[in-house]
Amino acid sequence: MLESNSWIFYRAKYDCCTKNDCGGAHLPLLLAQLTDVDEVDTQDPDTRLEIKCWTPADACYDGDWVKWKERQKQLISTVSVAEVALTKVYFTTKKEKKGGKRMLALAIRTQLRGHSQSKYAEFGADPRPRPVRGDGKGKGKKRPMQQEEPDEEESEEEQQGGVRGGVGLLLTGFARCCCCRLAFAAPVANFLGRRETSRGTVWGDGPFL
Repeated sequence: MLESNSWIFYRAKYDCCTKNDCGGAHLPLLLAQLTDVDEVDTQDPDTRLEIKCWTPADACYDGDWVKWKERQKQLISTVSVAEVALTKVYFTTKKEKKGGKRMLALAIRTQLRGHSQSKYAEFGADPRPRPVRGDGKGKGKKRPMQQEEPDEEESEEEQQGGVRGGVGLLLTGFARCCCCRLAFAAPVANFLGRRETSRGTVWGDGPFL
């Protein structure tokens, strides 16, 4: 039963193009609000009904719907009773959302999904590609700081310096410990690599005096 100010879906007719190539959504069913129908015969399929037209903001049934405006005023048109496809339509909120938008209740979307003329598989969700979020300048993961590798030449010099320092300590201990010269002589000689030359006994990098 049709009532005044109630909401309906009606079968749309598009005169803007012949092959749906004008860029419009072309949903088979469109939303509208009836005006006063108390004085008309809503049982007669030929009766014309005055409607306030709405259009899908997201080119689909599941998205928001907004007032269809022409010259800053909502479009008023007429449809026949026979063109009404769905009645008792309601929304997720009683009042219009911000920006004058409305969204169909889940139960109504379910009815549209099962409607033979809605082409819900094609127009149920927004068919347009969604923009990629972000602009490619988002924060990325912090990379661990790369530790500078020590210069090989410096590393070798430090190693040689350490060996020479150790040799100096051993030589100092050896020279000062006269009473234990025989006890220290063998291990120190093995460590330093004693070799005999024409100038005498050489320990490590130079002659031992």
